[in-house]
Amino acid sequence: MCPRYIGLLIFSFLVLGFVMPASAQVNTADLAGRVTDPKGLAVTGASISVVSLGTGSTREVTTGDAGEFSVRSFRLVRTKFR
Repeated sequence: MCPRYIGLLIFSFLVLGFVMPASAQVNTADLAGRVTDPKGLAVTGASISVVSLGTGSTREVTTGDAGEFSVRSFRLVRTKFR
């Protein structure tokens, strides 16, 4: 094989190697927080709804003993908490 073609082949692999991972990117996030009352005490068992206004998908979670909640891999478009 001609050295010119080998250089072109290596260049092609490098370009594809950098372009391919970019196409796999997804707009998701891990959301977490803590619900407290006006005195700053944790609210246990509170219902949290996270709604994607762009897709209409909803995730519902309940706060734990310390008032904490977590929603993993939620697709971000336009989001609303309730």
